[in-house]
Amino acid sequence: MSPGKNGFEVGVGPVRWTQDALKDPVVAGAKARTAVAHWHGDTYTPVPGATLLASTDRYTQQAFRLGRSYGFQFHLELTAKELGRWLELGAEDLSTRGKDLEELKAQLPKLKAAEAENTQLLQRLAHELAKGLRAP
Repeated sequence: MSPGKNGFEVGVGPVRWTQDALKDPVVAGAKARTAVAHWHGDTYTPVPGATLLASTDRYTQQAFRLGRSYGFQFHLELTAKELGRWLELGAEDLSTRGKDLEELKAQLPKLKAAEAENTQLLQRLAHELAKGLRAP
């Protein structure tokens, strides 16, 4: 991980799943673009041997798979309600960074609309990880 040159990515925005991701056991069945929660200013260099799964306009490296391990830069686990709570708790920091709290809150319905799909992705991820625990 290192500070990203493209700045702080916060709020609700789409990730674009790669063609490899759309064939992945966790991501398969998802729409080509999924609304997710972002709250980071970091990025990472491509992991050797890993398959890139998702990108955004701001950062290419957003998700990867290496063997049975997955890495996500965004917050697939956050609901609109929880991200709203994060926004309230981080309001002062967000303001310092030049972010408009009301503008960020206005994005929450997009995340709410994606919650069922994101929950399914998380369930498939848990299933894949559990399979790995059972493997010899």
